[in-house]
Amino acid sequence: ELPLRGVRLHSGATQRRTNREAHAISAVGASRLAVEGCTIEGANAAGIYVNACADFIIRDNLVTKTLADTIHITGASVRGIVTGNTCRLGGDDGIGVVSYVTQRDRCRDIAIVGNEISRGRSRGIAIVGGENIRITANRIDGTRWAGVYIASEASYNTYGARQIWVEGNRLNDVNPVDGGGTHACITVVGRAGSSISDRGEMENRNTG
Repeated sequence: ELPLRGVRLHSGATQRRTNREAHAISAVGASRLAVEGCTIEGANAAGIYVNACADFIIRDNLVTKTLADTIHITGASVRGIVTGNTCRLGGDDGIGVVSYVTQRDRCRDIAIVGNEISRGRSRGIAIVGGENIRITANRIDGTRWAGVYIASEASYNTYGARQIWVEGNRLNDVNPVDGGGTHACITVVGRAGSSISDRGEMENRNTG
């Protein structure tokens, strides 16, 4: 088990970077990871970065003013819970789950439940390749682009998304036209060559 609890980190970062050391909290290849009750203000990249981890929980953290996603999960990470976090003023997505084809598998079996995401510069919750992801009871306010974004992206060579549940979320003032937004509040998009589902259902159980 790898617990990280009650840590406070502050950065006056002004330039976005992509190296792992630029994230405020970076976990790579960890098992039974717990990041709980931490406060992160500012980062050159993501606030909390999870890559190739298993059996993890990210709970009750305050993450603000990052230059990339406030919380970012990638590298075929599996069996995770992201809950009770407050994500504000992120430089990219609020909570991003991204599965690149070069990583050889999708992120899977992740619950994103009861988080508050506000005033981010991109999407609220983004699943860009993933499997068996549940997005429930989140509140998303004032994001520049879609409140919830489910996609496969050719430009980043990501997997398709499948078995994604989006239910009981509250979306308010997301993707405003005067902010230049071009998404829907909930956006689902594929790309040529990605897998096609033979069944699906969309029902209005989200409010906004």
